[in-house]
Amino acid sequence: MFHQREKNKSLESKYIDVLVENEIKGQNKLFARNDYMTSVIFDGSKNLIGKVVPVKIKNSNQNSLFLSLIHIWRCR
Repeated sequence: MFHQREKNKSLESKYIDVLVENEIKGQNKLFARNDYMTSVIFDGSKNLIGKVVPVKIKNSNQNSLFLSLIHIWRCR
């Protein structure tokens, strides 16, 4: 668990690509995963579901990555 927490911490303030999977019901947030299958949770539009988008990670815990704003400069 320590290793995962350190890996997630190393991603803070960096841009990564994530695949947006779905909306979290009752929270008005989107759920995505990065290349390592780590959960990424953020506010965003439902039209991003199914797309790979670049995001900037703000903070993390041992299980998830979080961002305050979605930074999109391209979508694949």
